[in-house]
Amino acid sequence: MTRGPVIAIRIGGVDAIQAVRDVTGYTDPEKAEKGTIRGDYGTDSLANSNEEERACENLVHASGNQQEARVELELWFPEK
Repeated sequence: MTRGPVIAIRIGGVDAIQAVRDVTGYTDPEKAEKGTIRGDYGTDSLANSNEEERACENLVHASGNQQEARVELELWFPEK
């Protein structure tokens, strides 16, 4: 998340982490399948970003596991 705007959302449900990751697609937009957010709308690649020494603009972030989700939910949606 190197530039904005950023919209944080919380999605829950059975196998929510995997379901969201399936919709977002592979981390490298160049290798993401069509029909995923990164595959359909991504214009960057890990190869280009590494060559240019910058972060890859892969459009969307999704937690990779429950531990990451807990940390990220606390960051974006802290309990009052």
